Amino acid sequence: MVSVCAGCDGYYPWGAALVASVAGFFYVIVSKTMASVKIDDPLDAVAVHASSGLWGLLAAPIFMQ
Repeated sequence: MVSVCAGCDGYYPWGAALVASVAGFFYVIVSKTMASVKIDDPLDAVAVHASSGLWGLLAAPIFMQ
């Protein structure tokens, strides 16, 4: 949801699905990386907001109508 919010009013449905799928991949990678480096983030807020949010900001101009 964080990744799609940047362009929620202008995405085609396929674009929103693609942006959300890539954001899910980034979330998993960043979450596992933070756990392996032993950074304490019990809610995974950094993985959700930093990785997915940054991807959403970069993807919005690419996938908007």
